[in-house]
Amino acid sequence: MLAGDTLTLTCNVQQSAASPQISWLHPQKKTLAQDPRVQGASGSQLTVRNVSGQDSGEWVCVLTYKGRETHARTTVTIVVSQPSLGIPCVFTSQFSWKDLRKMEIQGGSWTFTSLRQAVPKKLYSLSTDDPPAWMEVQSAGLLVSALQPDGPRDLSLSRSRVTMADRGQYTCAMDFHKVTLKSIVLVEVLQILSSPSSELLIGQQINLTCSLGHALPSGISVKWIPPGESSSRTPSLGPPPHSDLLILQEALGRHRGSWRCELWRNTSLLTWANITLKIERAPMGVWLLVTICAAAFIFLILLFLTVILIRRHKQRRTMPMCHKKRFCRCKDPKPKGFYRT
Repeated sequence: MLAGDTLTLTCNVQQSAASPQISWLHPQKKTLAQDPRVQGASGSQLTVRNVSGQDSGEWVCVLTYKGRETHARTTVTIVVSQPSLGIPCVFTSQFSWKDLRKMEIQGGSWTFTSLRQAVPKKLYSLSTDDPPAWMEVQSAGLLVSALQPDGPRDLSLSRSRVTMADRGQYTCAMDFHKVTLKSIVLVEVLQILSSPSSELLIGQQINLTCSLGHALPSGISVKWIPPGESSSRTPSLGPPPHSDLLILQEALGRHRGSWRCELWRNTSLLTWANITLKIERAPMGVWLLVTICAAAFIFLILLFLTVILIRRHKQRRTMPMCHKKRFCRCKDPKPKGFYRT
């Protein structure tokens, strides 16, 4: 199923005199009772609204009767085309608009405070007129849940694509005559930074940084998943936790593909981010240029050595023959012996 859809799971139990207790286990071992998207966490039918990639995996229906447990398992795959953002604001009790007007509701709002700027910005304003409606102020592409005629149970914000500008504090407020009810959500966006870039040549050094825009909080660990490897197995980089800075001294062909950085708290997966590295061989034009430059350099060296040798040879020929013995020869040499003069 696609991200954002509603997941419905049914645990069929044969009718008998026994009445087992039913519970559900999330693939990431999260507590379903505290998830505002979930209905029927302790019933035979489980409903999860606005599913995301974290809901992928093995769901387990647990039947408990007199201290014994039986499990039924099913695998759910959530197809995520791109990261989505959901900011919850849910009433735990169902109130009608008539009840809220009796409690002197004045209105409501969604505000956003960026991590870079401390000035709150109003996104939506709630009009309690009949019928109630959200008035857009500066939504910045965020969508607010439609108001239901029977009451404002779900006031959540959502966006189909997450950007770095979404980092910050979101405040959902309901204003009454004497009190204001608030729900504050801090949104962190995980990003993988590649230096020098995500498009590299074989042999270059790669620096990958798994970043929230600030130092990772204590208790949060990092796990890197190289291309072609599974999160359920120990990565080839070694057992986690890993450093948030991953340095590859030399880019190789096997490093090409999608790298994944996961943030964990103990045994719970919090979130992840992906980056695709394109690693190619140096183009022929570059190698041709390198070859020409090397040949030109060698030619210049040989030319320089040739000139030096020629000059030295000329100098030897032009220098005077110093300290060289000269011999003469008579025109009519006589045989050895004594002669009268």
